Amino acid sequence: MYDRKVVEVVVENQFPVNGVFKLSVLQHASVESTKKGKDSEDACMDSQLPFFLPDLMSDVVPIRKDSSATIKIEFLPLNPGVYKCQLLFLDENVGEFMYEIHCTAHLPPVLDILEFSCDNKPHTIKELFVPVKNVLLNKALAIVVDRFQGLVKSKVRDGLRKCEENHHTAFHVEVNSPYFVLQNSEIQLKNGISNTQSHDVDKKNGSQAKLITPRGTLTSNNSLILDFQPRGAGMYSCKVLLRSTANCGCDIRVYEIQAKVTDVGIKTMLEFSAPARQTIVQDIPIINPTQEHWSLRATLTGASGVFSGASSLNVPPGKTSNYSLVFKPQWLVAETGTLVLQNLKTGQDFEFGLSGIGEEPLADQHVVLNCQARQSLVHQFEVQTYKYDPPGPSTFTVESDLPYVVGASQLELPGPGTTRMYKLSFNPLIGGSYFGSITFTNTRTKEYSWYTIEATVSPPEPEATLEMTTTVRSVVGMEISLENPLDHAVVFAINLKGKGLYGPTQFSLEAQQTGIYQLLYSPLLPGTTTGAIGFTNEDVGEFSYILNLHATPAPPIQLEDMVCAVGDVTSQPITITNPLDTPLPLEVVLTNTRNFRIRDEDIVVKPLSTYTAILDYIPSSLSEYERADIQFLNPDVGTWEYKVQGTGKPPSMMKTTIVNAVVGEAASSLFTFRNPFPDALAVEVTMVQLNQHDDGKTIMERPTGTSGSRAGNSPTSVSRQRIRPPTAPPPVFDILLKKPKLTLEGFGILQVPISFMPHFVSEAGAQIIIKGDKELEWVYPVRGIAEAPANPRSFTFVCRARESCEKKLSLELLALEKVTIDERFTIEWDIPEPHARVVERTLTVTPIVDKISSVTTPLEYLVRFDPLKPIRLTVGLIVKKRSGGLWRFDIHLDASDPFVDDVLTIESALNQTSSVSFKLTNQFRESTPFQAEFTAGSSQAFTVYPVEGMLAPYGTDGTSFTIAFTPTGYGKMCSGQLVIVTDEMQWTFNVKGTHPEYKIPHGESKVFAHNASKKLSPPSSTKKKKLFRK
Repeated sequence: MYDRKVVEVVVENQFPVNGVFKLSVLQHASVESTKKGKDSEDACMDSQLPFFLPDLMSDVVPIRKDSSATIKIEFLPLNPGVYKCQLLFLDENVGEFMYEIHCTAHLPPVLDILEFSCDNKPHTIKELFVPVKNVLLNKALAIVVDRFQGLVKSKVRDGLRKCEENHHTAFHVEVNSPYFVLQNSEIQLKNGISNTQSHDVDKKNGSQAKLITPRGTLTSNNSLILDFQPRGAGMYSCKVLLRSTANCGCDIRVYEIQAKVTDVGIKTMLEFSAPARQTIVQDIPIINPTQEHWSLRATLTGASGVFSGASSLNVPPGKTSNYSLVFKPQWLVAETGTLVLQNLKTGQDFEFGLSGIGEEPLADQHVVLNCQARQSLVHQFEVQTYKYDPPGPSTFTVESDLPYVVGASQLELPGPGTTRMYKLSFNPLIGGSYFGSITFTNTRTKEYSWYTIEATVSPPEPEATLEMTTTVRSVVGMEISLENPLDHAVVFAINLKGKGLYGPTQFSLEAQQTGIYQLLYSPLLPGTTTGAIGFTNEDVGEFSYILNLHATPAPPIQLEDMVCAVGDVTSQPITITNPLDTPLPLEVVLTNTRNFRIRDEDIVVKPLSTYTAILDYIPSSLSEYERADIQFLNPDVGTWEYKVQGTGKPPSMMKTTIVNAVVGEAASSLFTFRNPFPDALAVEVTMVQLNQHDDGKTIMERPTGTSGSRAGNSPTSVSRQRIRPPTAPPPVFDILLKKPKLTLEGFGILQVPISFMPHFVSEAGAQIIIKGDKELEWVYPVRGIAEAPANPRSFTFVCRARESCEKKLSLELLALEKVTIDERFTIEWDIPEPHARVVERTLTVTPIVDKISSVTTPLEYLVRFDPLKPIRLTVGLIVKKRSGGLWRFDIHLDASDPFVDDVLTIESALNQTSSVSFKLTNQFRESTPFQAEFTAGSSQAFTVYPVEGMLAPYGTDGTSFTIAFTPTGYGKMCSGQLVIVTDEMQWTFNVKGTHPEYKIPHGESKVFAHNASKKLSPPSSTKKKKLFRK
């Protein structure tokens, strides 16, 4: 735009004849120009045609055959866009042709380039003054006016000036940079300027734009406010476009603003710490947000050479480059310095404060040594001086904390920058891992270098191989001789490797002394293993022995022979010891399960304890020994093996069978006989009753059900027999077998039912005789105990717990046949479990009459009931006669709840917890389990701790109980009953929960005076607060 462009167009004759062509020019403006100039006048800028033929004097152009003509065309656009120009050549006799010219108009060139500099801050406000006249537009309009002549030229000049004054005052403003923000996108240009500042600007140069910093917040005439918002240091460029808003406006202006932003110069501190003679590299990122290349110059000051870096740095546009700063202290130093990176393009400085600390040097190398104890190893270490060391020879002192090392104490190097090797001899006496260091110190500079050393020392070769042999679970010992060759006492640490080896872990020897170490070997499992024993002392060294350990299986243990009557059982114990500190489960293997058995099926021996297993023997032969092998197996401990043999002997008196019955009522009992032999056995069952008569002699009587038996011929029968007289009482025993003779198969079972019906309270006896082949006879005593019929009279004891109740009981002995002078009666209690022990301690019996001379005389006893806790139970008072028989009397015990022990009151605020504590002991001098709980119906706000445990015995401080109260609401008073119960005692406590007392606040009345014109209103009442205290 606004720039005249002149081109020459060569027009060729398109026809094969000469022609005189009439030239017609057709122009097509851009779309934007067409829209704007729709309603414009002829003298308006928008109406001016961009194409012009300056040298064409006539509209006729002659062109000869095969020739051409040159036409000069001038293009001067006043609006941006695409333009077309058509040149139409017409000769009515020859023909016509047309040339079309395309031109594109861009925005006008920049009028002014405005530059400013600022610091890097979020906002910088600038004011752009815009001149009224567009210089480029005025030059273009002058060219347009010169196209005309005479009056037309004056008319066009006046029309363009009028158009400029009327239509080129309002402009729309745009910027092409996000860093520049317009305060207003519209501007009005006025010829008259009242602002003093603006006047001075235009006075100086009225055709140029100006960029200044505004003095206030008000915008001046013909100016724009720009808010510059940079994002870092650098160069920022922006173009400001002003476009006339009139329909026919052709005034378009472009101004360029260039801003140079520099950082404020904040100094950044960088702190370094590194071991001496080590290097740290710190990359410092430099970001270039601009579109220009940056070249930075680096300047380092101070720091005595411990910092270094490149002298320059290049940062491409929009990129980040790192400046590498090197810190390398030579020794223990504390240095400071400054690094300045100066941007040669913008003048911006990046300043960094440097602080460097040189720390203790690291080890030059980690040296690993491998050798065997009691052998020597030599290793060489490199020692050097540095170029910066002072001239002349240097002496180094050598120090090491590694044990068993030998070497020179000093080393000399000839001068700076030289190296020598130092030899160190390592002579360990004991195997293991050693960690230490060696340090070389320069006596002139006091600087040092050091190495870390890790030595892995294997044990020395064993002194000898020793053999140890024994059976499992037995002990064998070995004596090892030790000698102390030193002038002071030593203590050897003993290390045993191998299962079954035992011995002291330490062994002491005085100076120049010899001693004997006792080693024991006691294996658990058979087999051959390898072990070792090592002796270690820091001064003497280390030596060891290889142990070949041989464990042979233990021979079976022969148990004592067992002898038992056939049909009976005998037993003997077997003791097993667990040598481990863990439970030992055992599996039992028994070779003869017909004649032997181990009572417990699952055997687990507790750690480091013994267990006694019971072996039963049930013979099945009279002529041969019966044998068995018994093994107790465990995979970790091995096998205990035992051998046993047993033999049977002829049967004799067997175990007694007891039958209880009530007088006048028959009671039955089932007696079982087992054939102890593997062969069939023919047996005959008979019963002989034993009666005690007044002469003190016992006679035998056969029941009628066994009249065919041969009891009188039995060798075990009582020597004196007689027929029961007609006046004798009927027999009380009977055998309920259908056939007294029968045959039992091998190990067969015979169940013999026995009936017992006593007539009086007494004790009766009988013998069941089972006679077999070969003079075999089993005699089983039967003892019948008669019990008196239920006594219709019972006794009741009623009282409160922890109170006493005492009564004299008169006990009539029903069904008592007779009483002898020396008859004695005893008392027992029949109390159901699990109350027996507890209830029995509450009952005390004192005899008043315990000897009677007549069957009608009652016994008298004084019974006292002292319950300690509520109980309701029926127990039996048993009266036993020494000569046999018993009487049962029912005693009803009814102990109600005791009186409340105490009333506890707890005060607590709402949703707060308060508590009380008390201590309690048992009534006896022993601890007892207890349970504590609140009864049903108690408030849920109460809790007690602990709820169970052991109650301390009487005479101690007691067990502490804590009751907590946490109310959650107002209303009904909270209450509950706490019960603490042991096996024998009960305590009861009533617990009440209350809230803190509420105190009504007391206020004072006041009179407030108001103006008569104002409405009186009472003062607002103070809101009441709820007060709580814990």
